[in-house]
Amino acid sequence: VVAGEIELNHECNVMHWSPEDFESKLQEAMKQTFNRALKAANDFGYQKESPEALLHGAVISAFLAIAQAMTDQGCV
Repeated sequence: VVAGEIELNHECNVMHWSPEDFESKLQEAMKQTFNRALKAANDFGYQKESPEALLHGAVISAFLAIAQAMTDQGCV
């Protein structure tokens, strides 16, 4: 999923990247995803140390991204 997102965001074909470039971009994307999940968890009252914070934060972050996309397209 992340590789597809990288490809879409960078509008290029990941097949032409070196393994090192791909790994670097993948690690950066995973760090951003992790940080978005923790921020969403914190914004909605979950403490970073809480075992379920990352899970809830990921779900909240995904929901907000989908809701924003639907709003941007006039669906909501």
